[in-house]
Amino acid sequence: MLRLADVDDAHATDEGEGFTNAAEFRDAHERYWAGIVGELRSALGDPSFTVTDDTPVVAERFRVVEVLGPDPDAALTVRPAMATDRPALDAFLAAHDAAVVARRDELVDARRHPALIAEIDGSLAGAATWIATDDAVEILTLHAASRWRGAGSALLAAARSLARAIGAERLWLITTNDNLDALRFYQRRGLRLTRVDPGAVERSRSALRPGIPEVGFYGIPIRDELELELTAEGSD
Repeated sequence: MLRLADVDDAHATDEGEGFTNAAEFRDAHERYWAGIVGELRSALGDPSFTVTDDTPVVAERFRVVEVLGPDPDAALTVRPAMATDRPALDAFLAAHDAAVVARRDELVDARRHPALIAEIDGSLAGAATWIATDDAVEILTLHAASRWRGAGSALLAAARSLARAIGAERLWLITTNDNLDALRFYQRRGLRLTRVDPGAVERSRSALRPGIPEVGFYGIPIRDELELELTAEGSD
């Protein structure tokens, strides 16, 4: 345990949340704590509690003892999907409930669109399907087989490169209001929230896909579509 003011740059960067120094670490954490200050004051029994330099924080470090999953150092590559990949790709999409996507009040069959495949030592680690129009590339689906192995980041980077290569002015996608992990993932990689369509998922559930769950991640009701995009100016 140490004072908040004593959290150094090394700990901030080693946390792996994208902070480059202790100032960014503190700013992000203080904004989060400000949102739950009422709960903190209640739990501490101190109605005047505020975060200061002297606030004690627990800064832990962990040591890897044994890797139980695939080798984390295995080579990760991304390439366009070929016809021979389709059986495995379609099965992957189905396993992630992403074979057919409801968005913008229409059903889109992701299996009929081009895809990027992430592989680790030749095994499917993730996939992204996409749609190109005159001025934009839409990421229709993006999923990783497992988290924290870099497949999602690599696929997004490849999609950005693709958008630049074909002269697209923007890269964009749609997610849902409950998908907080995706919102964090995309915004931390430069995409910005540009549109909210209240009730869009409810309309799709009623008219297009009755099987869309009513409750999603973290127990949040799934109701709305959120669009995020990266313009050409922000794609470097």
